[in-house]
Amino acid sequence: MTLSFSLYILPIFILFIIIYALIKKVDIYDAFIKGAKEGVGLAFKIFPYIVAMMFAVGIFSSSGALLILQNLMNPILSLASIPVGVIPLFIMRPFSGSASFGILAGIFKAYGVDSFTGRVASTMMGSTETLFYTVSLYFGSVGIKNPGQKSHLPIVVDPSHAGGEWWMVAPLAKAAISAGADGLVIEVHEEPEKAFSDGEQSLKPKKFDALMKDIEVLANLEGKSING
Repeated sequence: MTLSFSLYILPIFILFIIIYALIKKVDIYDAFIKGAKEGVGLAFKIFPYIVAMMFAVGIFSSSGALLILQNLMNPILSLASIPVGVIPLFIMRPFSGSASFGILAGIFKAYGVDSFTGRVASTMMGSTETLFYTVSLYFGSVGIKNPGQKSHLPIVVDPSHAGGEWWMVAPLAKAAISAGADGLVIEVHEEPEKAFSDGEQSLKPKKFDALMKDIEVLANLEGKSING
């Protein structure tokens, strides 16, 4: 039933647009041509930035710099309980989506989909973005040359919902702070097994206190302090 319905989603959507345009008396052909012209112009505008980023990622991977950086980061990330197997993904994810998916497939093959390493890698892929690629692409497309012209808003991470299990909260929280997060949302409960909801991802107060001590150390390394 679901598969059959999915086959009709696109035709229904197109039909809806046509009917809506007729009701609003919009010239569909002229609107399409205008949008196509704008799209082609935008594609030419951002093309140099895409080529530059892809070229840089290719050099970074082929030169062996990725392996060197992985070896340097291994001792540091181990302190944050980040599995060694996800370090290549940790490094590559901000730069290239396609390369990250290739690394993710290798992690699944080596460690298993349901392993701790596999789950951390899956969480990382699902909750992160190709930051450097995106910044270079969109900043370049709108002509922003000064990286300081960005949002002043803080980045807050929710390791409780991201992990879904209490034992995943600590490593995800440490990873978030190490990556530069400005805040954490962590669920705590005296008796998680009796919680009305989200008990499986809630920390007991003692574990939370221990985690905060580790977070404070990592935050100090980032030049930040713990409040709240």
